[in-house]
Amino acid sequence: MNYIDEHDINYSRYGFESLALAHPEIDIKGLWHCDSKYYVLIEKDGILTEDDLKEFEKIQEEHRIIGSPKLLLTQTLPNNAIKIAGRENYEVALSFGAPYTDSELENILYQYINKKFHPFKYTLKLPSLHLVLSFPRKLSDDEKSEIGTTLYSVGIKYVIDYLIDDSLLNFELSEKRHSDALALIPNKALPKSVPTRVRNLHEEDEDFWLDNRSLILTSYDFEKSSALPTSFNKKNSCCFVDAQIFKPDNIRNYLSVYERVVISYPLIGQDNDFLDHLKIPKQHLLELISRGRIQFALPQNIIRYNLSFLEECLNTNPECIILSRRLASSSIIDIRNKTGFLATTFSFEEKLNVLKTLRALDGKIFNLFIKALSQNWHSMEMNIHERGAMGVSNIGIAPVMSELFNRQGRDLLLELLFSAMPLEWAMALNADFYSYHSNEHSQYNASACCLYGYNGFRINEEAIVKSKIGEIATRILSIDNDMSALELDDAILKGDIPRIRDFSRSLSNLSSEELDIKIYELNKEIKKIENKESKLSSLDLCGLIASTIGVYDDNPYIPFGFAFFKIISSVLNSNDISSKNIDKIKSTLLGTQTETLLIKRTKSRM
Repeated sequence: MNYIDEHDINYSRYGFESLALAHPEIDIKGLWHCDSKYYVLIEKDGILTEDDLKEFEKIQEEHRIIGSPKLLLTQTLPNNAIKIAGRENYEVALSFGAPYTDSELENILYQYINKKFHPFKYTLKLPSLHLVLSFPRKLSDDEKSEIGTTLYSVGIKYVIDYLIDDSLLNFELSEKRHSDALALIPNKALPKSVPTRVRNLHEEDEDFWLDNRSLILTSYDFEKSSALPTSFNKKNSCCFVDAQIFKPDNIRNYLSVYERVVISYPLIGQDNDFLDHLKIPKQHLLELISRGRIQFALPQNIIRYNLSFLEECLNTNPECIILSRRLASSSIIDIRNKTGFLATTFSFEEKLNVLKTLRALDGKIFNLFIKALSQNWHSMEMNIHERGAMGVSNIGIAPVMSELFNRQGRDLLLELLFSAMPLEWAMALNADFYSYHSNEHSQYNASACCLYGYNGFRINEEAIVKSKIGEIATRILSIDNDMSALELDDAILKGDIPRIRDFSRSLSNLSSEELDIKIYELNKEIKKIENKESKLSSLDLCGLIASTIGVYDDNPYIPFGFAFFKIISSVLNSNDISSKNIDKIKSTLLGTQTETLLIKRTKSRM
């Protein structure tokens, strides 16, 4: 009998797939089993040499899971050999057969074992690979079956032993350090100090991912709008500011040109001067949060942030925060929509066929994708499951663009990864990326390179905001730091924000001296308009109509035209009306530019 040990086959298959995807240059035909041995069948001109076997031995040791059988390279198979099918896409999505560290296994158990069975303890017995689960009470057969079925469905196929442990009645989970510092903590493993509102949001975020994990990774039908919280799905203008490491600008720079500002909140220890950089007191920031003008993205572990402040934010506006799982989900969907195949979970056979097809095309661009995909495709699902949004950049365009620079002798992988990550979050949130720029460091060029790849190797600069645009807007509008951010928000009409942004963008290529001249001329023109408006408003409507009737008594319709002109002029003078079309009419009447009227109206409301 050709008996196959389930753990051997899972681990051997996992290691084989890792090897095959990492080395598409080897013409591999599949994995086979016979008499407790595992064979990798290849096609090759001529017979296998001793050097071929030594090279394969070296390669396979880089991918073989410790304790699993060695893979044997062959051109011919034993008569009774059985082919081992590669994993289907749903199995890949759920990391079937993956070798888990103790930390990874613990996280999965806490995530997938129903909350009604908590608390529990676990032990993995080696080498028998029996999973021992201890509960404070005896479980029924149906309950044991529920746990076993759930774990089996996510690829944990150990034999499970169930024990009773009375000490669990007073059990408090001790905080453990995960082997991966970026790994997300299961909700049930959060410290008791986490505020209830924050904990509930974290639980919802985790449940969303666990319920939809396979669909998000495999389905082209899963919409990004289904992954984003309602408040992040709004169609109004939005920018994303990465403040995890870099310092944000004056908040007025963002508010003057965007209706919503999403900020990746800095970690504890790096947030001490956060409000100072925004140049806003906390209460004013909370008020802007309540208005929906400011939102936060938290891509890392929730306990790495200022929990008391997050609680205040959620008390102010329960929908002001997006956590790592939903941010990762929307990023995956967006990357897939833009590229067609990146950040997508295929079956092993599909992945291998894609790599072989790209290799057969033999083009420089295709080779870039081969290298990037072969390095990241195999482990991307577990990477996302463990790290959430912090794992996104590894599965996007950055590795591809890195290969492009590698061929030119430049290693820019880390810079591209860290610049692509906030760009990909921004695109996932339907926001412009407000890149950081200073004399010491700039995100702009690296982000632009990644955007270049996403746009089919075309430039679309408007998706990345040059950091000076907000600064230009504040100068045009004569906004200073003494002006309350709330007063600014009250003064700027929402319909005018996109136009202020576009006008500021049109001036972004001017030098500092040229911008000074432009602002001087703009203010000079505004004074002229004010004089014209004053003269227009002094016209007497009744006298105008009477005199007109005397001159044009043969055409009784003309006085109505003058009257309408007078009435519409008073309407056009209102500072409470935001309309590009009205500004066009008024600019014609006053002999000026619509942008000048826009700036004048906004400044007059401040």
